[in-house]
Amino acid sequence: MKKLLVIALLICLLLSFSGCYTPSHANVDVGDYNGNNFLSKIDNDTPLSQILLPGTHDSGATRDFFIPATARCQWMSITQQLNVGVRYMDIRLTRVKGQLDVYHGPAYQGISFEDVVSDVLEFLEENPSETLIMCIKEESDAKGENGNFEDMVKSSIDKNADKWFLENRIPTLGEVRGKIVLMRRYWAPSNSTTAIGFDASSGWADNTTFTLENGDYALACQDHYQLENTQEKWESISNFFQQMKSTQPNTYYLNNTSGYIPGLFDIPNLIKVCKHINVVLLAELRNTKDIKGIIACDHITQEIAKEIISLNFK
Repeated sequence: MKKLLVIALLICLLLSFSGCYTPSHANVDVGDYNGNNFLSKIDNDTPLSQILLPGTHDSGATRDFFIPATARCQWMSITQQLNVGVRYMDIRLTRVKGQLDVYHGPAYQGISFEDVVSDVLEFLEENPSETLIMCIKEESDAKGENGNFEDMVKSSIDKNADKWFLENRIPTLGEVRGKIVLMRRYWAPSNSTTAIGFDASSGWADNTTFTLENGDYALACQDHYQLENTQEKWESISNFFQQMKSTQPNTYYLNNTSGYIPGLFDIPNLIKVCKHINVVLLAELRNTKDIKGIIACDHITQEIAKEIISLNFK
């Protein structure tokens, strides 16, 4: 019996020095949790990277550009996405005559960055147990006279600076409840006041799976989006699920389920891939466990978001 106790203690010590993290909320009875408050059931000391979060790709892209299925990536508004449980958003901005507007490629989406932030902060005010990772990227060439992109973003964030987490690291959930966590995908001069948030500005490889190193932290990402068929995309998603089983708290894992198959004249059809992938993804989630990170979808549904959320409590 004593030998067994000694072995158990040694295993605990080895785990404590290995950098691994085991969540205490596993197998918790979460009762009536829903998309508005599911993070309230997770401990404050949980690294944000060690929670499975529903996310959306091109979160503000709710409009097409003349031709259907060429720009629209979401059926739901920003607020609707938050209410079903989305906790990672991919926000693409373009400078337009001194303002930051949401675009997907050349397609203006009818909302500004300030509109997005206002909707998110209103949600967080009503649901203070929650947080949101916001990945910001400059989408297309500036239109009219504008300042530098990084200066314009910083100026906008400064209006509600206390509602943002702007350090270049992965926080614990308790540090960021009620706040937006910035993931910066745009360039800013190093050591400047505009170099804010988790730095994902260099090393973001195109159309592949990659790991971006950021000092003591990292971002592992599957972003294979130019496709020949839907099976090719599913294989990329499925293979990345193996990486998402990691218990290393210093790495974000981001699995993008979005993609397109070029059509006539290379015009993308965004809905074709999404319709297939979302069905397969939903079935896979019902047979998956022990994955952490972010699953970022096109046209996320409440059903998909709930399945992702539920995996935190199995």
